[in-house]
Amino acid sequence: MMLRATIAGFPSRDHYNLSFSGAATAVFLILVVRYFNSPWRKLPPGPPGLHILGNALEICGPFWEKFVDWRRTFGDVFSWNAMGYPIVVVNCL
Repeated sequence: MMLRATIAGFPSRDHYNLSFSGAATAVFLILVVRYFNSPWRKLPPGPPGLHILGNALEICGPFWEKFVDWRRTFGDVFSWNAMGYPIVVVNCL
């Protein structure tokens, strides 16, 4: 009798399923809102970079040579990631 009383005090499995689906929905909505408010979404095309460093390892030497290569690839206006900070480059003469 005592065992049934303690088991009856725990929430049912339906409660856990409802909590998990509510938390999953909340995380999904937060990610969608962050995506649409992200400044990275509105930038011109550019070279892909590493997650934290961005394109910092590619700009070790003379950066203007790399910008010329990226101009040929991405056009006169492109963006690159400088250790988490987006930078837009305009190549016009």
